[in-house]
Amino acid sequence: MSGPLTPRPALLLRLLPLLAALALLLLAVGGCGSAGAATEWTFGDSLVIRVKETRSVNEARYSMGDKHYLIRPSDEDHALLATHLEVFNRQANLVYLTIHKGSLSLRDDKSTEYRPVDPFQDATEVDAAGPGENTLVPFVWADGSAVAPTIAMPSKCGQNNENCQLVGWVLFDVPKNIKLSHLVWEAADTVYLYFAR
Repeated sequence: MSGPLTPRPALLLRLLPLLAALALLLLAVGGCGSAGAATEWTFGDSLVIRVKETRSVNEARYSMGDKHYLIRPSDEDHALLATHLEVFNRQANLVYLTIHKGSLSLRDDKSTEYRPVDPFQDATEVDAAGPGENTLVPFVWADGSAVAPTIAMPSKCGQNNENCQLVGWVLFDVPKNIKLSHLVWEAADTVYLYFAR
């Protein structure tokens, strides 16, 4: 006869599916709003957009020509949240995109708003390449400058070597413990992208 503290194999086998479901639920709740968060495809009037993934990093490095650049968060309690965006023109003949600090905002679970880092103006030139250089490029940035000109995106791929999609990274300087709510895109369309909970 089993004592009160002796496990019963039949009971454990019956509870196994429930324990597995609870473990998955805990993992989902624990990861909510953290690095690795993503959104579903979301439709605007002309565009369809999603955040494919997010990464929390201590720095971002890239090169242009023979020059090397470094972007760091504003203080030690912050990180760079790199959001990997995919943007498609779903129906307009041609969409002109100007993407800058006023075009995107990231909101946390307390409705605090964070604007993106300008990857060109907010970067510091450094002497040499560093670890992970060019991992988070290309940037989704088109402020109309010579480095980041306005984007003309047709609805059909392949016209005059133009591309109907935009895929790349946007950086946000955020607290390390941020809980993400949604991202607001306001370039040629207004689209609210909610992170999976």
